[in-house]
Amino acid sequence: MHLSNSEIRRLKAEAQRLEPLVLVGKGGLTPAVLQNIEQALAARSLIKIALDHDRAERDALAGQIAAATGAALITQVGKVRFFTGPKGRNGLAKAVEPARGAVRSIGCGRRPRPT
Repeated sequence: MHLSNSEIRRLKAEAQRLEPLVLVGKGGLTPAVLQNIEQALAARSLIKIALDHDRAERDALAGQIAAATGAALITQVGKVRFFTGPKGRNGLAKAVEPARGAVRSIGCGRRPRPT
C-alpha cells in the first residue's frame, strides 16, 4: 500500500495518542495474535502494536505482520510499531476531514482560522 507524505504525517500525529491494542510477547507471532491484529485493523484504520523482543526480532516481526495482514507500517518508536490497514486510505479521508465550519489550527502560536 502506498501512502502520500501528507497522509503519513497525519497518521503519525494520530498515532501519538494511541494505546497499544496488541502485545506480541516472547511467544512470537502466533495465529491467535495475528487474528487479534486483523480484528483491530478491521475496527480501526490505525493501530499500535507493542513488540516485546530485541531490535532485530522487532523489525522481522513488523515485516511479518505487514505481509500477513496487508497493513502498512507507518512508524516505529522503541518497542512500538504503528500500522494502518488496507482500508486505511479510505478511512483516513473520512476521519481527518474537519466538519464544515470547524476551526482548524494552522500552527503554534497562531489563532485558528475557520475552514
